[in-house]
Formats: sequence, C-alpha cells, structure tokens
Amino acid sequence: MEGLIYPKEKVQESFDIIRSTIVKFGAFPLAFNGGKDSLCLLHMVETVWEMMERKDKIKLIFWKVKDEFPEVEQYVAKILQEKEKYEVTIFDDSHSMFADCRKLVAEGMKAVFLGTRNCDVNKPEEKNKHILRMWNMDAIRIMPLMKFTTNNIGAYLEHHGCFYPAVYRNGFTSLGTQEATIANPYCYSFELKTYLPFWTLPCDSLERGSRAFKSKTVKDTSRVCVQGREAKYLELAKEQLLAKGYKEVIFATFSEDKNDLLKTYAYVWRIGHEEFRPLAAKTHQRNMVPFLYRRDLH
Repeated sequence: MEGLIYPKEKVQESFDIIRSTIVKFGAFPLAFNGGKDSLCLLHMVETVWEMMERKDKIKLIFWKVKDEFPEVEQYVAKILQEKEKYEVTIFDDSHSMFADCRKLVAEGMKAVFLGTRNCDVNKPEEKNKHILRMWNMDAIRIMPLMKFTTNNIGAYLEHHGCFYPAVYRNGFTSLGTQEATIANPYCYSFELKTYLPFWTLPCDSLERGSRAFKSKTVKDTSRVCVQGREAKYLELAKEQLLAKGYKEVIFATFSEDKNDLLKTYAYVWRIGHEEFRPLAAKTHQRNMVPFLYRRDLH
C-alpha cells in the first residue's frame, strides 16, 4: 500500500502494553471520543480482549461535546447502543473532564486508556512515555499510541478496515467542534487542487492546525485570527473560515503571543510553526498521489 506504512513493531508493542496493564489492573476504562486516535485504540483494546478471551464488557468513558461533527455523533451513538459489548459512563460536559476524572478516581478507578500521542504532549519529559501519573490524581494514564505518527494511525485504520469519520479523508487532522475546526491547509495538494487524507500531513507537529484555540473571555465570533508565516496556507484557512460564515479573518505572525491574541479574538488557528520547512510538505504529498489515484478511500 503506497504512502502508508503499517507499523508492525509499534502495533505489537501497543498490544503488549494493553495486555500487561489489563493483567496488572484488571478491566479499566478507555476514554473514547470518536476521533481517529480513539477509534484506533478502541480497535486495539478489542483485539487484545479477544486474544485474552475475556468475557466481561469493555469499559468506556465518554464526554458529550456541543456542536459535534454529525458522523462522529452518529458513530458514538451506535457504540453506546451496543450494551452487550460495552459498559459506558457518560458525562454531559467535556469542560468538566478533570473534575469528572477526580470523581472516578475517588470511586476506585486506578487507570485509564488514552489515545494520546507524542504530538499531543507539550512537556518533553513526557514524550515516548506510555505510562504516566494521571496529573495530580492517584491513578495512571496508559497511552499505547504514544509513539504512533499520524501516518501510523492512518495505516492501522486502513489495514484493519476500521471506521473513521469521512472528514478525515478530506484534510481534517484534528476534530474539535464544527465551529472551531477546518481542513488542515498542510493537507492541501496544490497539484491536485484538493485536500488529501489526514495521514498525508507532512509533519505530526502540524496536526493541531485543523482546530482553533478558543478564548475563555471573548464571545464575539465575527472576527477570528489565523497565525502563520506562509501566505498560501493562510489564504486556504481564510477561504474556509469565510465560507463557514465568519465576517473577518485577521492574519498574525508567530512573533505575536497566542494568549494575547485570545484576549482579542474568540478563535485563533495556528497554521504551521516556525521550525517547519514547507518543502517537506510538497515532497511528502507528491509521494502520496499514486496511492490516491490507485485506491478508493471509501
């Protein structure tokens, strides 16, 4: 399969982590949100469950999100219906996640599976660590996907025929609310004049470009901001945002502090980063083109 490389060794390592932690801690929950990483991890847990011939239900924790993508919402609803397979704890507000986790820990939860990857981690000392303490709580986070790249996630989902929302095939790399999410400009092929699947992203650190940072104080959403340094990618973002109904899109450079911008704008998108070299994007996407012509991405 051109363009996608199945990460066999990483998959086996993830299976081993899942199996060993289940043996040590028993059946503990997986934080599930219907995103690509979450779906990949759920399939892995289900696979190990079958290997271990476990008869108990897989535990899931789910937080409701307002303005969710319809396809994510529909698939999550389907999962929640499978009561013979899953035991689901549902919380009504994703903003109360930390408080809800503290409650679960107080009730006896010792560990939780998370779909966290290196590109999600800000602290250098936490990168490549599959097991970490759950912030300031008496529990641990198990993160079997920590070493997976975006391409690895795409390869796993495609190889196993897993469902994932169609928007990921159209350049979306990280999903938040519909209002705060766009296709990632770095997944755009100027040669084909279209957005390519999420796994064509040339650098994992660009993944967050799909999803805006949201201000805690500014409520007026008529003007939004996009940070970046390359005009063609800024223009791609602007085109999408105007189509979504935003009245004005202001460009900012990376020299301007994101937190300061969030005092003025309700949403700030960061497209790219200062260290990224755009030539890699062209080379990487060119290598993906044969695969896209050859195979239907259903």
